[in-house]
Amino acid sequence: MKKHLNFLVVFILMSSFTRKPVAPSYLGSATLISIGTTDLKASVSFWKNLGFKIISESSDPLPEALITDGTLLVSLIQDKSHNLTVTYYNPNTESLIAEIESSGIKVNRQIRNAEGKLLQAIISGNDSFQVTLIHQEPAGLFQPEGPGMRNMKPGQLRKSASMPNAACGVYGELSYPVLKLEPAMNFWTKLGFKSNEIHTSPFRWTIMTDGMNNIGLYENTVFKGPAITYYVPDMANRTGLLEKETGKQVTETGLGPGRMQLITPEGTQVFLFPL
Repeated sequence: MKKHLNFLVVFILMSSFTRKPVAPSYLGSATLISIGTTDLKASVSFWKNLGFKIISESSDPLPEALITDGTLLVSLIQDKSHNLTVTYYNPNTESLIAEIESSGIKVNRQIRNAEGKLLQAIISGNDSFQVTLIHQEPAGLFQPEGPGMRNMKPGQLRKSASMPNAACGVYGELSYPVLKLEPAMNFWTKLGFKSNEIHTSPFRWTIMTDGMNNIGLYENTVFKGPAITYYVPDMANRTGLLEKETGKQVTETGLGPGRMQLITPEGTQVFLFPL
């Protein structure tokens, strides 16, 4: 059982949800963010105060809760050794990893069953950010359709009532720091991501997307590790409300005026950036 600890068991058929097909990316046709926690109950309770609801729960092989705010899908897994990862589901992972390795990216780990069948592959860039590929057809896996930062109109972004997540605003990207922007961009480009623009203030950064996930690359050492980033039009009003609802202090990120953060019970950084 131990060798399968990282295999995400989230294939409870969601027959009560009707969802349009999501255009697949190079990496897979369904995706979620997976987060390990030592106290699943505490993490689920906290995320519910951040505007999320439970989609499904399971206990085999590990206790897990699949949650969403309508835009972002998160798998909380009770596993102290499990870090935050971007996860894709692809029934052709075996051939995909061969193609990825031919591009010069190393597949760090392959997990196979006793018969040698591939279960998942794990890829890490130079900045240690992890991508997990699950070798399975994602039939029935819930995929949220709510709007994100990239597909909301400017007028909607200025109105608090238009925010998809009533607590946090609108999901923007999964942000993480890099030492050098170009090598990090090259890594994600080889995985099918594209960037429209490189920004230079307050430091160099860009957002890359494959149509399913947005990855924010920030050339700085101000923050450590990945952060789930939301954008809000009324930061002053939300700060006090979030502190009241979660019992956690909202603090400065050091990334610029008004850019705040919350730390979840399992240690996930949630950034709140003003619009």
